Amino acid sequence: MGVLNPYHPSTSYLQELRDATGLAGNIGIVSQIGAVCVSLLTDIRRFGFSLVVSSGNEAVLIAADFLEYLVNDPQTAIIGAFVETVRQPERFAAALDRAAAFGKPMVALKVGRALRTRRAVVTHTGGDAGDSMAISELLRSYNAIEVADLVELTEVLAAFQHWKPPGGRRFGVITSSGGLAELILDVAATAGLQLPPLSPQSRAAIENQIGFISGDGNPLDAWGSGTFAANLPCALALFDASPDHDIIALCRDGCDRQPFDQPDLARAYYDQLAAAAARSAKPHFVLHTRPGVMDSTQIGHLRAHGIPVVGGLREGLGAIDHLARWAKSQNS
Repeated sequence: MGVLNPYHPSTSYLQELRDATGLAGNIGIVSQIGAVCVSLLTDIRRFGFSLVVSSGNEAVLIAADFLEYLVNDPQTAIIGAFVETVRQPERFAAALDRAAAFGKPMVALKVGRALRTRRAVVTHTGGDAGDSMAISELLRSYNAIEVADLVELTEVLAAFQHWKPPGGRRFGVITSSGGLAELILDVAATAGLQLPPLSPQSRAAIENQIGFISGDGNPLDAWGSGTFAANLPCALALFDASPDHDIIALCRDGCDRQPFDQPDLARAYYDQLAAAAARSAKPHFVLHTRPGVMDSTQIGHLRAHGIPVVGGLREGLGAIDHLARWAKSQNS
């Protein structure tokens, strides 16, 4: 499909580039499949691109060539890859090694686990999908992040837009719904995510400020006995001061053309979140309950304050957890 370079405005891409506004960013993409590039390029609300390469059947240049370039590219902070075939495994591994050494996360979506998929790869690009377990082990050994599908790839790339790496994997999640808090707990238990409960002292302190809370306080239903707008700063300060939580996520949906939401009220919530994040050493995120349905104006406001937006309870929290695991591995 070609190569698209937003920073040195040039394209050999098959499709016509009609609007480059917001296209430039810090993610380099190398995909052996054109449709993956097209899918990512249809939504540039949460991140932009330093380089987009659709390498096809790689008759001349292979994925390792482009990965080597992106590792050295100053505009690229994160590398995403869709891989059918690993040609020249030694060079591919060396590129992964250099990316880890340069502190650039590599997020890879590798197909070929099923027999029918491996046969499809041969007929599509003439490649050999290889042993999926061996390739997974290769990715893990070089601290690359392997994802299972395009939604997970997208959410991990969005999570890595944060300016502050988390100091651990322990989430503090704020909601305005007790039922939603329960759903998040089920998701966390299934996915192996860490949501430590509030300490007795923290619980007593927050109940004194906002009123009765359900469960064990994490996720924290901050609706309380007052209004969410009044209680949100208390909830943010609570998790910021807590020694038991490393990451703060506000769970709130904001979509275009909502029939109920008030734009001014949503902006007030996000201004409170941005102010708390600016004072804190902990990364703050906005977590949508579902992926893909997000208000572009709100996202732009949050991006300007260094607050990423992730979507889907399982996918979004999992993406942040990938960020936390990667940061820990890089520092170990």
